[in-house]
Amino acid sequence: DISFAEIHDSYSIYGLIELEDLGFAMKGKAKEMLPEDIKLDGRIPINPSGGLKAKGNPFGATGVGQFVEAFQQLNGKTKDRQVKSPKNALLHSMAISGSTSVIHILEGN
Repeated sequence: DISFAEIHDSYSIYGLIELEDLGFAMKGKAKEMLPEDIKLDGRIPINPSGGLKAKGNPFGATGVGQFVEAFQQLNGKTKDRQVKSPKNALLHSMAISGSTSVIHILEGN
């Protein structure tokens, strides 16, 4: 079980596709889980950082930003956007419409 995820949502459709491809929603059903299931106290918090668009989608540094967010979440350092008792995190980052895709699973102490 994943405590929360930071996914690559540089375009809105990417977020929906990834929710399905990562197994958080059934195919064609991601739009039905928004927003209640993915908020901080939802079934699976998605992008507690606000996502890539909220950060200005910094090309070349999106994965680093996701990693920093996950590290801070797992160590209880995010204050007003803190996921409750996170044990682990899934990070998904990609480049050029999925030509390169990377997934990290981080585990807290």
